[in-house]
Amino acid sequence: MTVYAKTNPIGIDKKLLKIQNKLSELTWDNFDVYGKLYINQKNGEKIAEAFVGDGEYREVLIDDTKTAVFGFFIGDNRGGLNMIRVPVELVCSCRLDKIDDENERNDEEVLLTVLKKIKRETGLLEPQEREIKTGLSNVFNRVSIEKFQYRDMHPWFNFSIAFDLIYKNEI
Repeated sequence: MTVYAKTNPIGIDKKLLKIQNKLSELTWDNFDVYGKLYINQKNGEKIAEAFVGDGEYREVLIDDTKTAVFGFFIGDNRGGLNMIRVPVELVCSCRLDKIDDENERNDEEVLLTVLKKIKRETGLLEPQEREIKTGLSNVFNRVSIEKFQYRDMHPWFNFSIAFDLIYKNEI
């Protein structure tokens, strides 16, 4: 398991790192937890890239060697001055057969496990409207998905959890 984060995070990156660290406590093998995902163009396609260190960015969400890959899409509009509110969407693509050896599709168990793990750090304990999406085209509607359409069938499970994240202006 690897958490990819800035060396000295501030603002939203600091808050995301707390959530990343909570996700790293999952008992799954061989998964990655990225911070902010950036939409970029590559060979005419929209891809999601994440910071991996030393000024380098990597395309994420299509790594067949991983049990799961997590990342965060950040909304374009923020509100507040001292306390800043921003819409965030935690996205995950995982292989259910690598998480649990059972022959059943345990997608609901995986989703609820992740929700339970992150709820305190995200403020989901408070009554807050949030949206949970499943399915490749719903979760990754910001990027080109044609080259990995097969990931919308078993054993793959794609989901996102949207919420408003509040963080302190530290500058």
